[in-house]
Amino acid sequence: MRTMLLMFLLMRMISATAQQSLTWFKTFSGKIDKYPVTMLLYRSGHAYEGYYYYNNVQQLISLRGSDTTSRDSIHLEAYGGQSYEQFTLAIDSDRLNGSWQKISGAWPKKFEALEVKGPLSFNYISTKGMQKARPALPGSPEATYQAAAVWPSGESPQAIAVKKTLVKLFTGADTATRDIGILLENDRKKILANYHKDILDATNAEISASPGLYSVVIQNILKVCYASSEVLSLAYQNYTYTGGAHGNYGTSYAAVDLRTNRQLTLEDVVDTKSSTKLGKLIEKKFRLQYQLKPTDSLQVAGLFDDEIKPTNNFYVTGKGIGFSYTPYEIGPYSLGQVDIFVLFTDLRATGICKVQ
Repeated sequence: MRTMLLMFLLMRMISATAQQSLTWFKTFSGKIDKYPVTMLLYRSGHAYEGYYYYNNVQQLISLRGSDTTSRDSIHLEAYGGQSYEQFTLAIDSDRLNGSWQKISGAWPKKFEALEVKGPLSFNYISTKGMQKARPALPGSPEATYQAAAVWPSGESPQAIAVKKTLVKLFTGADTATRDIGILLENDRKKILANYHKDILDATNAEISASPGLYSVVIQNILKVCYASSEVLSLAYQNYTYTGGAHGNYGTSYAAVDLRTNRQLTLEDVVDTKSSTKLGKLIEKKFRLQYQLKPTDSLQVAGLFDDEIKPTNNFYVTGKGIGFSYTPYEIGPYSLGQVDIFVLFTDLRATGICKVQ
């Protein structure tokens, strides 16, 4: 019995170590051709996602992909503004090697990068679960829940400030710091339990006739999207499908000043009393991004109105500020999430920038 118990504990340790090695967050610094870039990459099993940016601009470009499309390589698709790109990479512990190219068909460029350490050390925690509507029903619809989050190591003032911001992003409340792993797990249990209660009165015939109406998908991901010694920006990506034509998604951002250990407000970054000037800058960047003429109405690109007002949903990098508008906020679902990046140099030129 003692031998069997020791073997069981050993297998649990091996399993935990293997799972940990398949779930991580790493920052890489390198080059695409001759251009310096930074990549923040997250792995959960065979799935990868994250961000990368060119160091001279620092506008975030989203990444998503897997290592299942071709043997011994990671395939990532990147999207930033109206640009679609792809990476084909091999990873060797602390090194990335491979190629980058525009999906439109331009010749691939060499990409190589080394892992670098940021101002804080992070664990990457994940959980998932599934609840079938009717386990005994063939082809039963189901509810699936998947969540992951970064969580700073230690209890330094910077780590505590980031933990509080992560909890606020996830819960929507400015509450005391709690372990994010517990919050994710509690949320998973609550979502799956509520799903079971919500369909309790549905008959098997009703479920079989309209399985899509009884399917639920919840995905919540908390990530670091930019980190320096002065500021750390966080992204909370969520996707929810509860039946119907499509799901809803969006990204909520927050930035923490690591010098003062407090979350930044828009007023900390720009003079919000000059919102007209800021709105004009955002509109100018939107026109460039969506290739609109100066005389075109913004509604030509799909916006509800012929103006874009500043939003409090923003991230900060060392070069500028990115504003994010979720689907339906300023345009229809088909327009998608609208992300507009404004350089600090442009803000300074208008006299409304508060960042030195």
